[in-house]
Amino acid sequence: MSSVWIGFVGVIVGGLITTLWSWLAVVRQELSDAVVSARLVDDNLAALWEAVRSPGDVLTMKDTDLIWQQNRAALARALGKRQWAEVSTAYRHCVHPLPEYSLHDDIAAARTALAQLVSGKRYVIGQRWRNLIGRL
Repeated sequence: MSSVWIGFVGVIVGGLITTLWSWLAVVRQELSDAVVSARLVDDNLAALWEAVRSPGDVLTMKDTDLIWQQNRAALARALGKRQWAEVSTAYRHCVHPLPEYSLHDDIAAARTALAQLVSGKRYVIGQRWRNLIGRL
């Protein structure tokens, strides 16, 4: 009878380990996607900043909106609520143009919000846990 219980406990522990390992693989993939997206969006925001500073540069809002549309899902998974609000506010200028001084402030805030994610995955693991705990 004891061997049955040992086998049962082994199956339960094995299932928990497999589930945890799969969850960690998903989290790691999401963070990898988010880092790539953050770097692309940050580069786009830097180009937008330069285009606003020097009127001779040509950067269409269509190009900016395309970068945002392609990368926002990965960022939404990884960023905290405050960080997401700051980054998405910078891109609202594409849809609803606001005063130029507001765009400068929004771009600066968005780039600051993306700074940890742009630096790499190891800097956002703590943020990921804070986001998860904050949702509970």
